[in-house]
Amino acid sequence: MSGPLEFLALKGLHKLDGTKTMGADADAPGNWLLAYWRARRRPGVLPGRQDIDPVDIRPDVLPNMYLMDVVPAQPRRRYRYRLIGTRMVEVAGADPTGRFVDEFVDPARVNEAHAWQDRTVDEPEAWLYSAPLAFKHRDWTWAWRLSLPLATDGKTVDMLMLHFTLGARPPVGPTTVS
Repeated sequence: MSGPLEFLALKGLHKLDGTKTMGADADAPGNWLLAYWRARRRPGVLPGRQDIDPVDIRPDVLPNMYLMDVVPAQPRRRYRYRLIGTRMVEVAGADPTGRFVDEFVDPARVNEAHAWQDRTVDEPEAWLYSAPLAFKHRDWTWAWRLSLPLATDGKTVDMLMLHFTLGARPPVGPTTVS
């Protein structure tokens, strides 16, 4: 499908391949970060952390942005918060920098969080996940999480670059924007 998709009315996980975006506003912070990531991706090669220059990131994108290390572990991989935007710290009620997802999010939602993070690693494309916040006592608001894979070697995902947008619980059903 060509043209942007308005995902703000969806719950679940959605691949943002081709020209799909987070919504009709191409200048919105999440869409800007998606375009930035795509501009650094070469055919068959993922961008790595070395390709991301914080100086290039728009100031309105940074507060809702975060980086997570992908830590291969047995029996399952884990995700560690590496760098957290100020808005995420505010919303989460604490700074999770250096902590693993399974140490920080609501224990009832850990498997859900790992599922969409795993999808970004296993199928390295841009993904959008929409659901209530997974922080304990913070599920009062809806979050759209843009998840972008980074790979130091261009192939093996070793970090996720993420951006979140908050809002009220969306109505049911997608809207396509051409």
